[in-house]
Amino acid sequence: MKLNPFLAFIAFAMAALIAYGFFSAHADNQYRMVITAGAFISVFLPLGGMLALKVNSRGVVNLRVLSALFVIALVVEHVVFTIKIRAWQAKLIMLAFNSADVDASEIRKFLAAVPADILGTVGTFSLTPYIVVTGLILLAYLCIAYVLVKALREV
Repeated sequence: MKLNPFLAFIAFAMAALIAYGFFSAHADNQYRMVITAGAFISVFLPLGGMLALKVNSRGVVNLRVLSALFVIALVVEHVVFTIKIRAWQAKLIMLAFNSADVDASEIRKFLAAVPADILGTVGTFSLTPYIVVTGLILLAYLCIAYVLVKALREV
C-alpha cells in the first residue's frame, strides 16, 4: 500500500473547501469551529482513502467505493445537522412573534437587538449528538477499511 502525496494534497484541499462551506453556513453559531473541524476530519479521511491510497491488488475498487460511500454519508450527515440548527433558529423567531399584532418593523428591531451568539444557541442544541453520530460513522469507516486492507494484503 502506497500513499500518493499529490492526491493526498488534493484530498486535503477538497476537505478544506467542504469544511469552509460548513464554516460559512454556521457563521452565527457558537459551535462553528467544532463543526468545521469535524467536517474537515470526517471528510478528509475517506477522501484520502478514496484518492491517495494505492493498493497493489485487484480489490482496490472495493476500498474506493467504500470511501466514496462514506464521504457521501458524512457530507449528508453534516448537511442534516446544519438544517436542524437553522430550523431551531427559525422556530425561536416564530415563537418570539407568536402574537398576531406584530408587524415587520418589530421583527426587524428584534433581530437587530438579538446578538448572533444567542441565535446560534437556539433550542436545546447540543454537540453531543453531532459528535456521537459523526464519530460512529467515522469509526465504522476506519474499521471496515482496516479489515478490507488487511484482507487485500492476505490475498
